[in-house]
Amino acid sequence: NLIPARPIGLSRYLRIDKGDSNNIKVEQVVVFKDNFIGKVIEISSQAANVRLLSDPDSKVAAFSQGLSGKARGVLAGQFGTDFLFDKILHEEQIKVGDLVYSEGTEGYLPRGLILGRVKQVLERENEVFKQAKVEPVFSLRDLELVFVIGE
Repeated sequence: NLIPARPIGLSRYLRIDKGDSNNIKVEQVVVFKDNFIGKVIEISSQAANVRLLSDPDSKVAAFSQGLSGKARGVLAGQFGTDFLFDKILHEEQIKVGDLVYSEGTEGYLPRGLILGRVKQVLERENEVFKQAKVEPVFSLRDLELVFVIGE
């Protein structure tokens, strides 16, 4: 059950033009096609605020998939446009260009939504885990319509 909504503001949060009167609830997932945008964190009667993946309070279990294999970890927001894909085991395969998807273990978030694309792999020999910088596959400013996944 998808509820269409128009973005009406973008600062730390994305503001959408649907709220309580449209049966929008806190924790609902907001998507654009098969891309995860964020989750609803505040609602009024006519609008809602969506915490974006880029928000530093945002953490999502994720996996990357590419020709070389698969890697699992946690995707965390950072101020700015890129995300940090962290807690990746050194033996797992991850390359620049791999797509990163939601693992779906949070309960509210379906598995397999696109989170971004690997931009840079950060490996340090003395660290337990490797990391990757991940960039979005589109610009939030270009969005004219998003969808809230309803009950």
